[in-house]
Amino acid sequence: MANLTALQNITEQSLNCTGHCGSLKPHLLRWSAVLLATSVFGVISNGVLLGVIGRSRTLRSGTGILISHVVVAQLLMCAVHFPVHVFLVYGKNFWSITYPAHTCTYAYFPNLATVFAIGWSEATLAVNRLIATVCPYHYPTWTTRRVGFAMVAACWVISCGTLLPFCFGVGGVFGSSSLGQCAALKSSFITYSVIFSVNAYAPYTIVGVIAVTIICKVCAKKLAKKYTVAPDVTDPPVGLRTRALFRQRLNLAGMLFVSFLFSVVCSQPVALSNTLFPAYQKSDPLFSLWLVLARLIQYSLSPVTKCNDTEK
Repeated sequence: MANLTALQNITEQSLNCTGHCGSLKPHLLRWSAVLLATSVFGVISNGVLLGVIGRSRTLRSGTGILISHVVVAQLLMCAVHFPVHVFLVYGKNFWSITYPAHTCTYAYFPNLATVFAIGWSEATLAVNRLIATVCPYHYPTWTTRRVGFAMVAACWVISCGTLLPFCFGVGGVFGSSSLGQCAALKSSFITYSVIFSVNAYAPYTIVGVIAVTIICKVCAKKLAKKYTVAPDVTDPPVGLRTRALFRQRLNLAGMLFVSFLFSVVCSQPVALSNTLFPAYQKSDPLFSLWLVLARLIQYSLSPVTKCNDTEK
């Protein structure tokens, strides 16, 4: 425990803003206002979508469980974790609060675990959509409540289990900058890189690969039917249903791909900054603060991309 405390003190010194923190107060005030306002919007947008899901009987099992889990996790980020993040920074700089040594361990571990769980939840949703498109006859088996809750539990086991070593100073530590911002800081490059590669990059890689696979599968099936099957003129409704099913699956794949691009644009700057450009965060203390806003925007606007799934 003494070694962990010493490591936290070292990381705090490494993120020092070199004596000009007082001049940053106007910027910190604007940052706090923007993050809180965006958090309120995120609470409203995720709350509305959660209400829509709750009123739909068809979304109370299967896919609905996975969507609800993502929405609840995003709601938790907007209603709890980001406001706590703002409070720590604001209290440090405006109220001169001195936080205990392990504050970031208790505050940032659940924050980052929720971030990683959301990423894996997006991956489980993508797998769900892949099965619905490629193996529709097996889809009912994968949409039971038991499977849905098992997928949700797996997301949290992976996210919390991989981050747990940081709580004991193994591979990294949850430290605080002199501005009061908590962060996961590495003490072992290999361990730190593996943890963040598994949780920050792997889920969205899975989503991207599945989105492209669905688009290719749907388009290939459409072309195969176009050139190998003659149109059934005796039963026009069959052709209409086939075209409607094709458009539905293509729209689903398109929305999945748009959601993937949106998530990557919002989440990966933080991950890349933590793993590839940590030195820049040390030289510019406001950089990492404003970078968090991208992830908050992801959670606030993500319900828009989930509306298409609620219609299935």
